[in-house]
Amino acid sequence: MSFDNIPEPLKGARRWVVFRCTPQPDGSVKKIPLTVRGTLARCDQPVDWATLPEVLTAIEFCIGTHPAFVLGADYPLRVLDLDHCINDDGNLTPLAVRIVSRCEGTYIEKSVSGHGLHILMWSSGRKYPTNPVPGLEVYEGAPRFIVMTGDLWNPIPTSDPELNRQLAYREALT
Repeated sequence: MSFDNIPEPLKGARRWVVFRCTPQPDGSVKKIPLTVRGTLARCDQPVDWATLPEVLTAIEFCIGTHPAFVLGADYPLRVLDLDHCINDDGNLTPLAVRIVSRCEGTYIEKSVSGHGLHILMWSSGRKYPTNPVPGLEVYEGAPRFIVMTGDLWNPIPTSDPELNRQLAYREALT
């Protein structure tokens, strides 16, 4: 994990919480949102949020294992969440290939499991269903957390000012 890879616009936002990600016997991961003080965090309560440096410090002190970004109607970030789309050989499923090919130049990271992808882009205003196709979830608007890894799928230069300004406005799902 390299949290240095997280795009600058997100790094500077006070919309972060700590997550404790605990592997389960069935191979899944239990995710618990926490404040930097170690209490349960709420995605609809800005008082529970912190900066990324504060969250990373809390992680250093073993309060949690990963930073998570808080999504909401007041922040125009859209996340495409592809679960179980990377096989053990590191190859993408056909759905993931189709979506990733339309998202060239966007920030794409592997999920905590290492078998999923998060694709981040600024919302264009066009609304999509939460589950447009099996294996894909679209998060935007409603308050929720997205656990971040900084483990890039597509090594892109996040210091590029144009990329940081727009991430991407492509209509990835059309």
